[in-house]
Formats: sequence, structure tokens, C-alpha cells
Amino acid sequence: STERQVNGVLNLIDLAGSERLSKSGSTGERLKETQ
Repeated sequence: STERQVNGVLNLIDLAGSERLSKSGSTGERLKETQ
């Protein structure tokens, strides 16, 4: 369960970071490819 918690935190950080990056433009398209 600890691993799941860590993954959840990392996902939240990832989402926050990706939202910030998507505002800058090109990274938004790259994020869609990875999903």
C-alpha cells in the first residue's frame, strides 16, 4: 500500500507539473501522446 501512496503522490505532482507545462504550449501535445 505504501507503493500505491507514493505513486499517487507522484501522479499528483506529475499532473500539477504537466498543467504548468501545458500552459507553455508544445508539451501539451507530448502529454497526450504518452496517455
